[in-house]
Amino acid sequence: MLMLTQTVEAELDRSDVAQARLHLSLMDETESRALVAGGTPADLDEASLPDAPRRLAARHEASVTCAMRFGLLD
Repeated sequence: MLMLTQTVEAELDRSDVAQARLHLSLMDETESRALVAGGTPADLDEASLPDAPRRLAARHEASVTCAMRFGLLD
């Protein structure tokens, strides 16, 4: 990202707006991919997806007046 930022700055200094836009687009794609790759929710780090809603319900059950129950449908 640092190299792309420096490249964009140099392109803007040369008034090469088209290349700067191209590299800004590449920066955006790179950032998005990095967020997706590193964005595993904390609730899924050590458990499965079906367990996540159960843990979420248990965490919030004390603050609501109804009971929550989850199950998997075949």
